[in-house]
Parts: sequence; C-alpha cells; structure tokens
Amino acid sequence: MKREIYHEVLGKITYEESFFTGRKTIFVNGYFLEPVNKNTFRRFINNEYEIFNVTGNYITGVTLLYGSKLVEIVPKTLWYEYIIYFLPLIINLIWGNSIYLCKIIPVVGGLIGGAITGLFSALSLVFGKNAKNLSFKLLTICAFVLISFVICALIGYAIVSSL
Repeated sequence: MKREIYHEVLGKITYEESFFTGRKTIFVNGYFLEPVNKNTFRRFINNEYEIFNVTGNYITGVTLLYGSKLVEIVPKTLWYEYIIYFLPLIINLIWGNSIYLCKIIPVVGGLIGGAITGLFSALSLVFGKNAKNLSFKLLTICAFVLISFVICALIGYAIVSSL
C-alpha cells in the first residue's frame, strides 16, 4: 500500500508498506530513508544523519516525526470507522443468532460464518483505507457486506437443505 503526500517543509513524502510483512519504505523529497530499526529511519545529507521516527501502520494511521515536526502520512482510523468496517461481522453475529431472521434467510454462523465475515471485514478495512473519497469508501463497504452475507446465506441454505 502506497501513499504520497506533500509537506511544506520536507517536500514530497512517499510511504509504502507491505501488506504481508509490514516492511516500510520511505522517500522524503526523492531521498531514500535507510531503516535503522523497525520504526527509525535516517538519511545522510550535508555530512550528517537526519533521523526520522515512524509510528503506527497503514491500518491504524502513520505519523512521521522529524525533529519537532510531526507529519501525518496516513490518517488515523476513527472509532466509528472500525464499526463501519466490521459491519459484515456484526450483521452475521446478529442474524446468525436470531431464530426469526434465520427462518427468513438461513446464514451460517459460528466458526465458519465468523471466519468468512471476519475476512471480509478485514478486507473492507484495507480497501476502505485506500479509497480516495467517501462515496467510493461507502460503496466498497456495502459491497463487502453484501458479498459476505450472500456467501454465508448460500452456505446456510446448503446446510439446511442437507438436513
């Protein structure tokens, strides 16, 4: 996942984080920042090292500390965004535990339903953070809610029909 921002003092900041390993690559105004450890980076310029500290990750939000300058690269995820992103899991928990709703449309719950909706909730969080505008973010979340519900309903119908 890659994010580029422009800062008035530091210039163009390019932040890239691997989805699977969490490895971070940062360029500040075209200069590669050499990793010292997991959260500390440095660059050699004007015969001295400049130290940059990075906190957070792509999901929770990333901030870059350079001297006394704090630059927000990826905005923090707010509490209500977590609720919206994990809507597929919440819907499955409520629907799967209601006898009346399962009589209308049976959905698989428990371990299988939780794993499916948990996966789609995590995917909606990742793709929702990549969305540039609010309408695309909401469309992405609705798509993941619908897909996870349809998959759980198909498995639920298969279980009910086999009985």
